Amino acid sequence: MTTALFKDTIREILRSKGRFLSVMLIAALGCGFFSGVKATMPDMVDSAADYFNEYRLMDLKLVSGIGVRSSDVEAVKGAENVRGAHAAYSKDVFYLHEDKNIVLKCISFNSSLDDSSPNLMNKLHVVEGRLPEKDGECAVEIKISSPDTFKIGEKLTFSDPDDTKKLTDTLQSDTFEIVGIVTSPQYIGYERDRTTEGDGTWVKPFAKGLREFEGRALNSRRKSDATIKQ
Repeated sequence: MTTALFKDTIREILRSKGRFLSVMLIAALGCGFFSGVKATMPDMVDSAADYFNEYRLMDLKLVSGIGVRSSDVEAVKGAENVRGAHAAYSKDVFYLHEDKNIVLKCISFNSSLDDSSPNLMNKLHVVEGRLPEKDGECAVEIKISSPDTFKIGEKLTFSDPDDTKKLTDTLQSDTFEIVGIVTSPQYIGYERDRTTEGDGTWVKPFAKGLREFEGRALNSRRKSDATIKQ
């Protein structure tokens, strides 16, 4: 019985060599693809971990619509298993480009933190140019949908999404000069955070010139972020 089945199988293969080879190649391709993904995954995880550690990606982010005090930040720093924390501002603004308002997210940049400080997190990788060093300068992140004016030396003028408010109530200036092109460990894919302004999407510059964090409650119109590294 076994011999007859074996002979019949060989006969069927010989009668349809093309189909048999096609099935074998598909199976081999699937096995090869699976083996490659399985072998590559640990390397991808290690590469991502090394990148996040090198640029000190935050572990937690606390967001307050009414602001935080310096004492709040110090309390977070003193919490158990917290290695560092720092406060920052963020602000959604309008940028008029080709007769259309584009929503940008401005994130404050603190150049006073030493590179060895445990409170320095989410380090920016400079692709071109340099990081902001004084008020009125900014670095931008470029993606496919970024305006063509995102070039070093260009000046960006922003406006507040609320027509009844002045942007200078939140920012020291409404005009910033681009001095660098950067990438951030917070954003490694195509997706970005959502905003309640415009159509709900934005691109992002990192600016020095947002009002410095002070030891008092922030105005409720401003949003303050506290990032934490455990």
